[in-house]
Amino acid sequence: MFDVITFGSATLDIFLKDFPYQISSSNKFPTKRGLCFSLGSKISVGEMISTSGGGAVNTAITFARQGLKTGAVFSIGRDKTSQQILEQLKEEKIDCSLATIKKDFKTPTSVIISLKSGERTILHIKRRHALDPLVVKKIYQTKWIYLAPFIGEGTELKDKNFLLSLLKQAKKNKIFLASNPSLFDLKLYKKHPSLLNYFDVFILNQEEASLLTGIPYQKTKDIFRKLDELVEGIVVMTRGNKGVIVSNGYWLWRAGTFKEKEAVDRTGAGDGFGAAFVAGLIKTQKKDPRCLARKKLCPPDLIKESIRLASANATSIVEHLGANTGALKLRDFLKEKRWQKLDIKVKKL
Repeated sequence: MFDVITFGSATLDIFLKDFPYQISSSNKFPTKRGLCFSLGSKISVGEMISTSGGGAVNTAITFARQGLKTGAVFSIGRDKTSQQILEQLKEEKIDCSLATIKKDFKTPTSVIISLKSGERTILHIKRRHALDPLVVKKIYQTKWIYLAPFIGEGTELKDKNFLLSLLKQAKKNKIFLASNPSLFDLKLYKKHPSLLNYFDVFILNQEEASLLTGIPYQKTKDIFRKLDELVEGIVVMTRGNKGVIVSNGYWLWRAGTFKEKEAVDRTGAGDGFGAAFVAGLIKTQKKDPRCLARKKLCPPDLIKESIRLASANATSIVEHLGANTGALKLRDFLKEKRWQKLDIKVKKL
């Protein structure tokens, strides 16, 4: 029996660091800023590192390092890159027996241009859906399922059918569900809001919450009021360096962030936060299942440990190059003084 099985992608991430560039401001860029290189030049790169990545892999590593029995479901090929990823997961004691391994499948690759500020631009190859639908029938052997960003661009119909089948099977087997959705996932949930009630934990950032609810980004209270109407479970909304807001429909938790030693790269911080929050809940649930109780039936102190672990894990990941390199091991979280205190405020809604 697994404590948790993660669903999502497995990728090869190639990080590039220490090179000449300029930032250009223009409304032509979606973010209003662009990263510029000299056209036609041969540009020296100070550092190039290849690591594993992808939502299923990143979250599985966090769960495993927190001492939870973890499985991961993703698509992967049989080339050397794929074998390297599988070997790493084996070293982390992650079970990959439910992964879909195909000879003709090319493991998605991302080139991540990492800046000194910790910001990054990601060049990625669109992934092709190849998960085996039969895996859905095997999920009875877990207590939790964690859905990393799932539906991919260009694979909406296949992923949608797989997701719907997975949600129904989880409910049938009384498996707890957590999700950190992609933008394509959110489009499905916005069109079919009743699906949100399958989730015991729903994690998204403020921009995604605004998109899902249709409420302007700045109106935090209105966004959360709407999220509590849509989601019966615990809602987690991350706010970058402003911290996080968590609600179970009765209690509202607010927390800041741990101070970063140095922001090296922010890739994987969202996966690390979400997985660590759920890992904290899983461990708390074993001691006191009321942590998942709706509204006032949940004692507010039971959620604080999950928030502290999530914030610590995300901070540690940001301080390392790679989407999962800095994921905290349980002993480090328990022993390092810097992770022992985080200001968390609780109030009734």
